[in-house]
Amino acid sequence: MKRAGSAGLIKLAPYDTERIGDPMVYAIRSIKRHRRARPISFLAHELAPTVQKRVCELDEKMPISHTVMAYIPRDRAKVRRYGFDQAELLSREISRLVGIPVLPLLKRAGRATEQKKLTQRERVENLKNAFALTAPPIGMRVILVDDIVTTGAGMAEATRLLRRGGAKQVLCVCAALTPKRRKSASSGKGAAKIS
Repeated sequence: MKRAGSAGLIKLAPYDTERIGDPMVYAIRSIKRHRRARPISFLAHELAPTVQKRVCELDEKMPISHTVMAYIPRDRAKVRRYGFDQAELLSREISRLVGIPVLPLLKRAGRATEQKKLTQRERVENLKNAFALTAPPIGMRVILVDDIVTTGAGMAEATRLLRRGGAKQVLCVCAALTPKRRKSASSGKGAAKIS
């Protein structure tokens, strides 16, 4: 994501489906399939203080007058199937807590294949031109929210698009990050982390 132009990635916890009984796996699956307010609220409350702190740190380095929150839009077929976009719900709840307005800057531009079973290289190819801007974020700092980052292909593609559209800065935020398989998934949970 740094190569795509991101100012950093805030993540709450690892997402590893092989860890039996992992509450993060339950929370992410829950918010993807059901419109449940409690898991969304919990994740937003855990992320909000770190988002607020990081925005203040970024402001000290590069003051930007307009900071907005955006989200990675869910595939339209899944919105029709489930009736909601979990990344939008998460971004709106973080927005309420930190006082940064949500501006839906991205929309799905085409029909991408489901990412779940694709390799990292296939995901990058699959998401090329998958998003379009709804408005140019000229001169803005954009806090870009998603529920889970697996390979980072979606976040990177959206970050590149926002930067090309005029965003001064893009800070990526996710509730969960899938650990790379070649390393051990021994990192702990707790406070949100910044990289």
